[in-house]
Amino acid sequence: MTKQAQTSAARIDRSFLQAYLRHQLWHLTAHKLRVVTTTEPDTFNEAYLKWTGMGYTQAPFTPEHNRETLSNRNFIGLTLVSGAEVIATLAGRVVQVAQSDIKLSDALRQGLLFSASYGLVESDWVPDAGPEVGNQTLGYFGGGWVHPNWRGAAFGGLLLRVALIQTITRFPAITNMFGMVTDPVMKSGMVMNPAGWGCTDAELVCKGFLSLTGKFEHLYGVWSSVEDLLAMYKDEHDRYEAGGRPAWLPGDTPILPALWGGTAEPSAKPSTESTPDKERPSR
Repeated sequence: MTKQAQTSAARIDRSFLQAYLRHQLWHLTAHKLRVVTTTEPDTFNEAYLKWTGMGYTQAPFTPEHNRETLSNRNFIGLTLVSGAEVIATLAGRVVQVAQSDIKLSDALRQGLLFSASYGLVESDWVPDAGPEVGNQTLGYFGGGWVHPNWRGAAFGGLLLRVALIQTITRFPAITNMFGMVTDPVMKSGMVMNPAGWGCTDAELVCKGFLSLTGKFEHLYGVWSSVEDLLAMYKDEHDRYEAGGRPAWLPGDTPILPALWGGTAEPSAKPSTESTPDKERPSR
């Protein structure tokens, strides 16, 4: 991130974020959905395996491959629930890059997200790809899944916003948010679509056989700087304040009324809850 970008980020007043978050939760509550949040990786992994049918957990969120870097102090897992069923998942964690002058692909090659190689060799990683991340605190997001019957209604984008706002608020030192996606996901358009991930940049960071999926994969690093996210969310917040809606939000999605005046209460309050965390030794 350039010094100018860091200065720009510092100038963005974050006081609107909680009101903006309430709008996202309201959209979900209006569809009788609730967000369940946990800071326990095992709890999220169990839900991910049970509901997604993927057959594997997400490597960056697997404690046995991240004993030294993953804990309930830097992890957040979210499930979107309809009745007793999970219809969407997403998880994130905070990582610290200790080395200076290093690009994202090189930090990943050196084990930024997980210690196991999963069949990848050093030559599989594209050198010097992605943004400069030296000496930065980053937010990584993955494990994104929406049940096929619930796709096309922007629930993934709404859940992502809830997760990102919680993470930005909890860890204000984060400078960039990033993820890793396969070629089919990249080609689907959801990465750059505001209704999906809403990332501003993407670049190929790895190509090789990934034992986790049993396939030869092209992996893309996708990212947005925090100041870009804040600017996008502030613009959407201002639209809400003016009685409008973001362009990406489906037209039949109910809008929270009169939030800006603070005088009107919704008939059903936004629903979010947390699951009890197991005791985990601090690291």
